[in-house]
Amino acid sequence: MYQGGMSKSRTAPSLTGRGGAVKLEPMLEWASLALGGCLLASAYWPGGRAAAAWVAFLPFLWAIRGRRPVAAFLRGWAFGAAAWTAGMHWMLQPMREYLRVGPAAGLFLFALTWSFHGSVFGLAAWACARAARPVGRALGLDDARALALVFVPIAVAGEGFFPMLMPTTLALSQHNHLPALQSMELFGAAGLAWLLAGFNAALFLAIQSKGRVLRPLGALLALALANEAYGRARIAQIDAATAAALARAPLRVGIVQAAIPSGPPRWTGSMLVAQGGLTSGLLARGPLDLVVWPESTFGAPLEYERREQDAGAPTIDGWPVERFLRAAVPYAVPMLLNTRGIARGAGQGPQEGYNVAFLAGADKRLLGLTEKRVLFPFGEFVPGARRWPILYRLSPRSARLSRGRSRLLETPSGARFGVLICYEDLLADEARDLARRGAQFLVTMTDDAWFRGMGPDQHLMGALPRAIESRLFVVRAANYGISAIIDPAGRVLDAVPAGARGTVRGAVAALEARTPFLRVGRAPYWAALVLLIALLAFAARLDARRAPPLHSGR
Repeated sequence: MYQGGMSKSRTAPSLTGRGGAVKLEPMLEWASLALGGCLLASAYWPGGRAAAAWVAFLPFLWAIRGRRPVAAFLRGWAFGAAAWTAGMHWMLQPMREYLRVGPAAGLFLFALTWSFHGSVFGLAAWACARAARPVGRALGLDDARALALVFVPIAVAGEGFFPMLMPTTLALSQHNHLPALQSMELFGAAGLAWLLAGFNAALFLAIQSKGRVLRPLGALLALALANEAYGRARIAQIDAATAAALARAPLRVGIVQAAIPSGPPRWTGSMLVAQGGLTSGLLARGPLDLVVWPESTFGAPLEYERREQDAGAPTIDGWPVERFLRAAVPYAVPMLLNTRGIARGAGQGPQEGYNVAFLAGADKRLLGLTEKRVLFPFGEFVPGARRWPILYRLSPRSARLSRGRSRLLETPSGARFGVLICYEDLLADEARDLARRGAQFLVTMTDDAWFRGMGPDQHLMGALPRAIESRLFVVRAANYGISAIIDPAGRVLDAVPAGARGTVRGAVAALEARTPFLRVGRAPYWAALVLLIALLAFAARLDARRAPPLHSGR
């Protein structure tokens, strides 16, 4: 089981450096990859340990060191598939229910989905195997040093550019430790991806070299401590600024969470009664400036014209908006509601309508509406079905919605806010765009009634960075939960637990977003890609210089 030496091509991963390297037997190697993936996943569980992400990639790096690209891909994929399966195991039941398939078909689709997501790590391992050898040869590095060098930009670029169905980032592994997340106002999720990937690579190198290569680890440890100190200082500063803003001009908001079961039909009198009773209870405790209902819980379609400035003469079920709303939601308070929008005369083609949020004043006049821009595959559309409509037969519950355009909305008191619908609150680019356009707080509206287990907790976890990146309040209305108010430091101030019926009442401040992240955006991800290309180009140039000249004989 134990053999010495280190070579360029091997059949088992080395645990130590030159002179007495330790090799794992194949079964132990694959088990370590699965355990490493589960360790990474555990950082994303509610109550999970943020520290797991700082060491979880060690089995991954050990397993792919010195491997050929295909062998590295298989090991990386095993690591990734284990991570996604352990982290998102709760998705099995919702997939079965939504697609109306049996246990075997549901399990197959679940395995297919997370196998695809696991391939982000498989491709990263393949890229490492392809890049480490020429870089190491050109720079005179052994395979461990070369792997550690190329792994970091590859891991960051993979996070930034791989098309994930359920977007996630390494930064979210730190959701239980807010000080670590505060630097997201500077570089977004990519900054923490650089730090976490770099620390894993430096620790791997220190272990491989038996402690002879410690400088990279010391530098990354210093950066991690600096990030921690920065986060603690910024939380105190943000709390003080937030308290001052709330003292000057608080905006009183209420959130309704009726926990309405998933699946059609949704538009029923009992639904209005449930949410109406909660709204009445909110108003009985004092006046509010805005009440938010979750996604998909109003129900009646809104018909309107897609104009630049207004919605023409909007109607609901054929009735003028004001008349319908006075009967359906007769509460003297501005309300933000969500429903399907049907744009008259817009030439929608095979995908009809939009997922819209609309703001009604206390007098029930329509004050504005915004459309969802990023649609959820198989939920709101079927990929490719515009060209081949027959694909909708494979997912009969999928809606036929179109990509919309978002607008800022404004409360009667003049506070501007942006709306993120459904899983848009997982997308930093969407929130960043709203903040750059002048949003003073953010509202997310979602329907997590299909979710099970830790699903609602993980969705809330994914929304926390939107507050930190822009330093704005986030008002989150979720039908099944978790509805919450999140402060600019990413702290949940008040919430209704998943599955419970209740309300949230609190105050937010209309703030101006001026964080560096709003200007930086995705630049750190592009920097990873550019660095990797530069390394490979440099290695190729050095190899060309060292190659012996070709002489033609006479």
